[in-house]
Amino acid sequence: MLIPLKTKPSKEILWVIFELIIYVFIAFIFMGKALLHPFAMQVGGGGDSEQAMWFLGSFWNSILHGQNPFISRLLNYPGGINLMAVTSILAESFLIGPIVYLCNTVFAYNLLFFINMVVSCYLGNLILYKLGSRRWMSVLGGGLFGLMPYLSAHSLGHANLLTVVFLLAIIYMSIDIINKNVTRPLLYGFILGFIAACQFYTSLEVFATAAMILLILLGLMFINARDKCSNIFIPINIKTILVALGICTLFILPGIIELFWGPFTISYSSPIQPRNFYVNDLLGFILPTPIYLLHGHATTLIASKYTGNVAEQNGYLGLSAILLLFWAAQRLWKRRLTKILFSLVLISIILSMGPYLHILGYTTKITLPWILIEHLPLLKQALPSRLMLYGDVGIIILIILALEDYLNNNTRKSKAITLILLISIYLTWLPIIPFPSFQIPSSNQALLRNGAFYDNLKGEPTAFFTSNFNVVMEALADGRYAFPVVNLYGYAKNTPAMTSFKQLLEINDDSQKYLTQNYLAALIRLTKAKRVIYIPRSKSQHEISIRNNLEMLLGKPLIDQSGIFLWKVPNNINAVWFDGEVWDNNYCILNGKASWCGKNWSVNTSGQDAQITITAPPKIFRPQGISLKIKKGASDQSVRLKPDESIKILLNANSSINFSSEDTFIPDEIIHNGDKTHLSVQMAIDIKPEVK
Repeated sequence: MLIPLKTKPSKEILWVIFELIIYVFIAFIFMGKALLHPFAMQVGGGGDSEQAMWFLGSFWNSILHGQNPFISRLLNYPGGINLMAVTSILAESFLIGPIVYLCNTVFAYNLLFFINMVVSCYLGNLILYKLGSRRWMSVLGGGLFGLMPYLSAHSLGHANLLTVVFLLAIIYMSIDIINKNVTRPLLYGFILGFIAACQFYTSLEVFATAAMILLILLGLMFINARDKCSNIFIPINIKTILVALGICTLFILPGIIELFWGPFTISYSSPIQPRNFYVNDLLGFILPTPIYLLHGHATTLIASKYTGNVAEQNGYLGLSAILLLFWAAQRLWKRRLTKILFSLVLISIILSMGPYLHILGYTTKITLPWILIEHLPLLKQALPSRLMLYGDVGIIILIILALEDYLNNNTRKSKAITLILLISIYLTWLPIIPFPSFQIPSSNQALLRNGAFYDNLKGEPTAFFTSNFNVVMEALADGRYAFPVVNLYGYAKNTPAMTSFKQLLEINDDSQKYLTQNYLAALIRLTKAKRVIYIPRSKSQHEISIRNNLEMLLGKPLIDQSGIFLWKVPNNINAVWFDGEVWDNNYCILNGKASWCGKNWSVNTSGQDAQITITAPPKIFRPQGISLKIKKGASDQSVRLKPDESIKILLNANSSINFSSEDTFIPDEIIHNGDKTHLSVQMAIDIKPEVK
């Protein structure tokens, strides 16, 4: 036990049982139906959860095959992904990954959720006890760490964000450093450094925002408690901190190297997610979203107007917690810890609202402090709403310490009122019952080792046409990563052309319009897929049209079972395709209509001739015209085009042509449309009949 024994062993056992009952019960509330079917149903909704399942087994799969665990070529074929650049939860993969091989990925994910929830409650309990709370108060306060709104929201599927045990462990150990309770600095520093590294490999975003919050905290400590700050850094604490920094650096260094200089590194020059979108609405701090038990029709209607989505609406506190927060600050204001924590909570809340104040989904013109730091390198990809993690932790600590102080009256009335106030927070923070869960489709069984498709897929690069590739990722992990896939759920390094083509793999309402035979053939040739799987959403005419196009291109399916169709790609499939800096977002180039190109791109043909039309940009973009370098076979030539001038190039079957241009322009600099892409010319391709 980390809590000193101040009671008899028999009573201590009763305390432990009491703690476990509360914390396990809280975890069970969130697990909902997944508790009854832990091998086939997951906590939360579908989407990011299945992606996390794939990541859970990836570390040990790489190690067992003698591969680099920081990269994978099993997704985004023929390229790969840099696992440090995505939400790969490498720490959890290292710790929980073996469960994937002993049981299955769904159970491993549910177990990770359960452990995180129970341990988070227990760590919260320890933090409160170490700060001076009496035992039963710290136990009940620990339960609030499991129910804090930040966790409730991200329990819908963000494994990298809901795993907060490492952060809470760092807070717990830091209290010992501040209170000078470290007796073995080397061991303590090693453990603290290792835990910090685990946080780094769990979520780079939380690691970066935690570092920012730490700097703010040190600044507040300096302002509010200068003499206390100077007393912290006695030799034993300096040694502990230096060891922790050294160990953490040693462990995270491989990940940093892979992130910035490893294969498939992504250049995040601009934010991936839309700016000023995933922020907390002012009303969101008071009114519950649909994932809380006390929500109603009116609150749901209001919440639907907020920007972002339910999983990212992290601001909810409820009137009870808000009123108690200000009461706690007023009651304990003479304490320096209160001033520091309350200031940190307010800063976290304000930063979580993003660059502009949002009220009922409406973006006001009131600027907020986040606008000053949102472009910093380590915070550029951070979503403001998630900063409520630190706000929630601070609020729980302040409220519990204030109630503890109130209990010093030592009357029945004070105990009863304290209990009622705690229950009021519990009730307002309770999630909806049953909490959302997701049933893994039984059709996934066909992709596993004993499934009908496994032998035909093993080792073969496969393209999945499906509306739910995230669900497929669960089967890929349970199938022991037997074959690489063209698809990707998330972000990876690809050319603009490859990115456009791979978006066609996601079946949606526009698929019938875009998935023509020309684009299907081009996609297959560009991605070098050897197998194609189609998983229709329904038997609608729309879905039948996609299947017919696949059959006309690839022939009859090799296997048709469980609502899944499998084709083996012929070796001599005819196609015209392009790659490089081509922005064909409207899928028009292969239909003879023009779209923009950048600095370097290429066109290839197999079994078909193609006529390529290149058109210079209008005078407004390039008044002096534009120059191109064209390499076709062994010949090179340079071409100068006047504004709006076009040239036509015939590309024979089974050949390729490369284009390059240094005369690019950025539309936003000219017409201020927000487009900062480097563009050169427009290209269209007319495909000629197949060559016999």
